[in-house]
Amino acid sequence: MATCNSVASAATEDNCPICFDTLATKRILILHPCMHRFHHTCIMFWFESRPTFEKSEFTCCLCRTVLKRPCDEKGELVMLTYPMEEKGDKIDVDRIRNTISLVKLWTVISGSLDKLKDDKKNAQIGNKVDEFIADIDEETVKLQERQKSTEIVFVRKTLSVSSKVRKLFAERRLRQRIIASAFEVVRTRGQKRALEQKRVDAEEAFEKEMEGVAVTARKEFRQLCAAALAAAAARNATAAGQARQRSRAVAKRSAQTNNEQQPKRSR
Repeated sequence: MATCNSVASAATEDNCPICFDTLATKRILILHPCMHRFHHTCIMFWFESRPTFEKSEFTCCLCRTVLKRPCDEKGELVMLTYPMEEKGDKIDVDRIRNTISLVKLWTVISGSLDKLKDDKKNAQIGNKVDEFIADIDEETVKLQERQKSTEIVFVRKTLSVSSKVRKLFAERRLRQRIIASAFEVVRTRGQKRALEQKRVDAEEAFEKEMEGVAVTARKEFRQLCAAALAAAAARNATAAGQARQRSRAVAKRSAQTNNEQQPKRSR
């Protein structure tokens, strides 16, 4: 694949400047304010490969203009989401400022997944090429993994600050010291087997307690996400209602203006 720096002169309006394939074969993303057009997948890979996921890092790979807003062909805003599924265990949970940011990310991804469903349906109705639909399927899988990762990070962050977890680890260290000391004084094989079994049982109990804390954290995260989705749906419904009211008001004023002008025209 050609690099972004080397393709500016060779690119045309009908081809993606990154992969050189025809733009129509996949979803298109338009960068504002420079208005350069790319395959959604290609330019997203460019953004997500930046050293840090900061707005100042999001620049057009052709002209280096700082991105203000990425839009699809309909002019609708396309949300950018942190590539958490690629970071895996390398994610620094301390950099996640609060759980609100994780819940917001989850809900943004949820909205993107809903849009992808609509895009795929419209693509099938519009008889788009197989490559176009496959691109949507790949993006869907990627975002689903990204959404799962937000929950994983939430749980990890919750465990890292949980007083219950700190207590469990303190108790575990104490048990380990006691058992280690006991091993130093026992003599018979039976006593050693009993101590080893005690150690195994203690570890299993510890793991069970930790899993219980993790399960509670996952439930909390899902409840927060469900509440955020409900709030977003309520806001959208309110906005739609207000838009309908404005539309009716405009239509009413227009009708009144026409009625007022009719007598003047007849005279």
